[in-house]
Amino acid sequence: MRGIGGPARQISRLGSFKPGRHWYLYVGSAFGPGGLAARVGRHLRENKTQHWHLDYLLPATCVREVWFHTGRRDLEHVWAESMLNYPASAIPLEKLGASDCNCRSHFVRLPTLREAHDLKCLLKGKGRVICHRPVF
Repeated sequence: MRGIGGPARQISRLGSFKPGRHWYLYVGSAFGPGGLAARVGRHLRENKTQHWHLDYLLPATCVREVWFHTGRRDLEHVWAESMLNYPASAIPLEKLGASDCNCRSHFVRLPTLREAHDLKCLLKGKGRVICHRPVF
């Protein structure tokens, strides 16, 4: 996601987030009814009830790509840990997307698009299959 700037936004009970013109990555899972297509479709919809932490962020960003894995294994926490340990990443808001687990956050800020692509290559290099679809 690319931040488009604007005023600070209250993100549920977690605190406020002021979107800068940075690149952001968010990780989640989609094992509920309808699976991946339903979850991503819901998140990309304009008019919806704010339920997930991501719903509060999306109006302040422009989604450029969706990365996903369709295997049986849930990689949500593995990907979150990899994102958090990536040297160029920063956590804009603790526990965002991670209120139901022990991860520090499922949301990171990266300074450049190049860093986002490098992180994607790092995940692929660890044997994790990543597919992506541009969203414009």
